[in-house]
Amino acid sequence: KMIANRVKNVAVLRAVINSIRPNESFVRELSTTSEKTDTKPMLKDFFGVDEIVSRHRPMIKIGDKVPKKDFETSFVAPNACVIGEVELYDNNTIGYGAVLRGDLSSIFIGGLSSVGDKTVINTVSTLSTGFPAKVIIGHFTTIEAGCTLTSCIVGNLCKVGLGSVIEQGAIMEKESVLLPGSVLSSGSYVKSGEIWGGNPAAFVEKVNYIEKQKFKPEAKKIFASSKIHLNEFNPDNMAFKHSEELAEKGIIV
Repeated sequence: KMIANRVKNVAVLRAVINSIRPNESFVRELSTTSEKTDTKPMLKDFFGVDEIVSRHRPMIKIGDKVPKKDFETSFVAPNACVIGEVELYDNNTIGYGAVLRGDLSSIFIGGLSSVGDKTVINTVSTLSTGFPAKVIIGHFTTIEAGCTLTSCIVGNLCKVGLGSVIEQGAIMEKESVLLPGSVLSSGSYVKSGEIWGGNPAAFVEKVNYIEKQKFKPEAKKIFASSKIHLNEFNPDNMAFKHSEELAEKGIIV
């Protein structure tokens, strides 16, 4: 009787899943490649229902501008977008939904620095000041979630608070802090060891000695956490290729 009830429950669950599964023509329209999803067998899940394998690529080249990792120790979330001339130095964390667009100018992310979830880093082609329009993020620097940075420089051991905006041409020297929700206006200059906040951001106070000692451990802690995620994903997110090869051979995983 227990077995019969379990089989019945599985049948009901399968019917529910089939009723909410996406339309196949819609899936083909969403495909990010020229290949059609119906030309190759799909994988089956535990209940025998077709699984749609994401073709999203976290690392995308634009023309001859190719993103690169100096070492294969950085974590780039599977739904992040690292586009164009972007260099990830070492032990970086690029969070879920983050976008790094190095299509107009280059982006450099220093060692053990992190870019939080849904943070967007943009570039422009030129600055009115005549300085390079690239983005440079130093070592042991934390960019928290939901921030927007455009063609700016953030030094070593810095912290950019949750939901902050750094406009083009702005500079933050080492061991400086931008408080959450702040807007650092275009051309602003934050000196070493200063805390700025507000909209538009202005000097608040100096970073004390105790706070300075926290920058590096916090950066290391973020990367240590991301290593757990790193072990769960194929770094190039090309697992669907292997899955399709197995499916062609009739092997259902």
